[in-house]
Amino acid sequence: MVSITVNELTKNSPSVEHMIPIMYNSVPVITTELLADVYETDVIRIQQNHARNTDRFVEGTHFFKLTGSILREFKNRLSLSESVKELSLLVGKRARSLILWTERGAARHAKMLDTDKAWDVFGKLEDFYFNLKGVETKTTTHDRTPLRGLVNTLMGKYGISDRTLFQMVHREFGVKSIGELTSEQLPSAIEYLATKAIEGELLPKEELPALNLNELAYSMSFFDGYDDIFKAKGINKDGALKNATSYPVQLLNGAEYPNPINSLLNGLSSMGINVEAARFQLQALAYHLEIYHRKVAQIKRDLEYI
Repeated sequence: MVSITVNELTKNSPSVEHMIPIMYNSVPVITTELLADVYETDVIRIQQNHARNTDRFVEGTHFFKLTGSILREFKNRLSLSESVKELSLLVGKRARSLILWTERGAARHAKMLDTDKAWDVFGKLEDFYFNLKGVETKTTTHDRTPLRGLVNTLMGKYGISDRTLFQMVHREFGVKSIGELTSEQLPSAIEYLATKAIEGELLPKEELPALNLNELAYSMSFFDGYDDIFKAKGINKDGALKNATSYPVQLLNGAEYPNPINSLLNGLSSMGINVEAARFQLQALAYHLEIYHRKVAQIKRDLEYI
């Protein structure tokens, strides 16, 4: 059981004005524990008020209830976020459900508590927590997976390098890496690349000029474009790249992770070179690595119950 308290988690953010919003479905939400803490009441009071007034709380309007795979995915995304990852400790490993309160839910609890403190804090939550105007919420590695997946698709279809595609996004949105994209910009970035493809602005591979072989060079600087992933995973990049045996197995598979081999094969394919055997073996290796990784993870989970 986790012994860490809400006060310990928020000690670096002593006021509502400095709390970083937790996002769910692009909506700012707050956990029962945090709501009780800022309202200066007990968690059980929040839970009792909900249980005794279920007809006054509408799921999807006043709160979201997360269970099963949705809860697991949410906890994973929370742990990957640099700004609020400590809050994932508030959700027990074996918790079967989690309630997340919306602005309207927080308002209803303030009304039920009916204390000066609760009303005063709710006013601040309205202004600084639930009101996201001017607040740029950063994306996580998980959030950016669809964008990387689209880039991989366009690379294979049009023979354009991932560098070129990412540079298009960088120029369009004024960022140096996709890690700087906000949650508001990310859907637009995906739409931007998809629109370029639909409108025919990405040349089909038969119309592409032959690539310069220098474009197929992949020095270790290739990994510089993935600083955000190393940071999100809490991995020291310099140490990981010191030698091949130091490279983390968790970064060997997944569309969002560095894959210079796949990029090289895409480049060769765009030059008209048949690389299907090499790609076949790479896909087979990725598949068996994923199966192995899942089995190891399952063994670790099973050991927790022994």
